[in-house]
Amino acid sequence: MAPDAGQDAGSTLPCIPNGCSGGVDWFYRNILRREPPFGFCCDEHDVAYYEGGNRRDRWLADWRLALCLWEDGRRVKAVLFWLAVRVGGWAYWFRAYGTGT
Repeated sequence: MAPDAGQDAGSTLPCIPNGCSGGVDWFYRNILRREPPFGFCCDEHDVAYYEGGNRRDRWLADWRLALCLWEDGRRVKAVLFWLAVRVGGWAYWFRAYGTGT
């Protein structure tokens, strides 16, 4: 049986993307009363972090997040999110996700 999208063949737990971190989803859902319109970018980033890899893989995952936001017209968010994941993302990259353990 083939793994689901976002699930590594060697892992036991499926990847369940949870949107944007750092209070972004909370702010949109509880204050603005809507879903973040760019949540798909964060979900793709979650899958990349789940899959893990080396330092270059993490850099590419973070760059793709910024590029996704940039191409969606959210240029300030692209820069801010890229800085945030570069500074704080290391703590999540090597947790027990996918092959990044």
